[in-house]
Amino acid sequence: MIDLKVATWNMNYWQNSEAARKEAWQYVLEQLKPDIFLFQEGNPTQTKLDKNKLIYSALDRGSRSTWGNGIYCPNYDIEPIFIEKSFSAQGSLVLGSIYIPQIKASITLISLYGVLETIGSTSWVMPNLHRMISDLTGTLTQNRNNYLILAGDFNASLQWDSSTSNHHEIFFNRLKAFGLRSVYQLAGKTDDDYEQTLNKDNSSIPWQNDYIFLSKTLSQNFDSYEVIKTKQLKSLSDHNLLLTKLKL
Repeated sequence: MIDLKVATWNMNYWQNSEAARKEAWQYVLEQLKPDIFLFQEGNPTQTKLDKNKLIYSALDRGSRSTWGNGIYCPNYDIEPIFIEKSFSAQGSLVLGSIYIPQIKASITLISLYGVLETIGSTSWVMPNLHRMISDLTGTLTQNRNNYLILAGDFNASLQWDSSTSNHHEIFFNRLKAFGLRSVYQLAGKTDDDYEQTLNKDNSSIPWQNDYIFLSKTLSQNFDSYEVIKTKQLKSLSDHNLLLTKLKL
């Protein structure tokens, strides 16, 4: 049996100084030391990483494409997975696969970043999220009985829903339909038990935006999760870091 540490974190690249960006990577690599790191709003050029263990895609923001979405696995070579994409924000979805010799099996990894788009005078995340899940239909269906991890900053939460609208719940129900279960759910929490992963000084709501979902098969290997919200991390990002441990 092996222990596997899986982390997801929005690294807040675009609001950080160069020093803070380097410190964020230093924290991940030297203190946290995850086996699988799925990151959003990051840029791996801030540190020296083994390119065989990294997949990264800059977010399609024209000349402002200085940060994006990726996966880094310090202990495993990673193979990119390519799918046809119809959603508007390229670089907001990264897929790869790693092989775990001890269990003689591969794990499919998906790092997802929920990009907002403006419709009329309002910014929405749901249109892009639904497009991404539609594009992932083949991957999620084929891996229903295999090892798969889907994680990231979704910019979505049931906290948005009210008595007159459940558009965020519809999205999460689509994930459940593929047999995916969040680490919150696996730890026994209900949909009303929110874990604060987004820190906004101008909001009194403890927003839960960041998630790790496991396939039905991999859910059996869930051990624990932790939302890391130290003073150091708060100085580096407006998101807390979500860490889960698996026993394979």
